Amino acid sequence: MGSVIWTCSNLASASEVYLDLWKSGQYLRYWTRVPVHEGSNGVELRLPPDLAPGPYYQIRLSWIENVAICAWSAPFTVQGNRPAAVSHFNSYR
Repeated sequence: MGSVIWTCSNLASASEVYLDLWKSGQYLRYWTRVPVHEGSNGVELRLPPDLAPGPYYQIRLSWIENVAICAWSAPFTVQGNRPAAVSHFNSYR
């Protein structure tokens, strides 16, 4: 299990975002959908069991209303199937 934490600014109302998993700039898969609100947000996630260990993974958050509006996590490394370190990033809409 790992934590993903982010901050939303200028969010007019509560919404939802998609979390997708990427590696080395390539889309891997849709991960989940979570509600968001102004300020601090977070979700506990379990890594998919079939992820190959290695660096350069990222999480992309994109708004359901407009997937062109998105934010990226910092790159992280998967070691075995242990969770990545907590990923903090800001999302501005």
